[in-house]
Amino acid sequence: MQMKGPPSSNALPRECPLPPPLMSEYVRLIYPHSKTALHVVAVGERVHGFLTHWWDGRAVPCKGPGEECWYCQQRQQPRWNGYLNVIALPSLRRRILCITEGAYRHSKTLRDHDGTLRGKGLKLERMGTAKNAPVRVQVGTPASQVTLPSDWDLTATLCRIWGILPTFFNNRIPDPEPAPANGEGKRQRKARKGGTSDD
Repeated sequence: MQMKGPPSSNALPRECPLPPPLMSEYVRLIYPHSKTALHVVAVGERVHGFLTHWWDGRAVPCKGPGEECWYCQQRQQPRWNGYLNVIALPSLRRRILCITEGAYRHSKTLRDHDGTLRGKGLKLERMGTAKNAPVRVQVGTPASQVTLPSDWDLTATLCRIWGILPTFFNNRIPDPEPAPANGEGKRQRKARKGGTSDD
């Protein structure tokens, strides 16, 4: 049986002034891997903190206190990580910068500008050759001038990366307190208050 074509029509074709949008870019996590400096430009205004566990070579979210967390049950101590939407240089790709608690606590310029970071340049480098060497963070003028996109939903993007539902983070984990200006550590603070420290 011969197939007939579409019926004839006098209707004009519909104009499409722009090509259809491409699929949205997959946003990845980024952090300094070696002593080579990492340069980014902040898109977000502030660092967002979450408790995570290091499991099977990657960070996974912790459900937090008062909830059942499988990783906590495995005696995996949760650690704080900060996340910031950025543009990576020189690739100009959208990324989420991961900042460790130690790097956040010991970077005064980062803490001073946290809340007004958009458009500022961040330089991160490890202070040693080891993969887990401490990270130094400096905030200043961007290494390159870029046109910043609108800030995107950081929490929703993290949920896609981690393969979880956005409702997982209904209870946000607060950011850590800044490192003491006089270099006083947890052991000294507890001793001064008359307590003890097991660290």
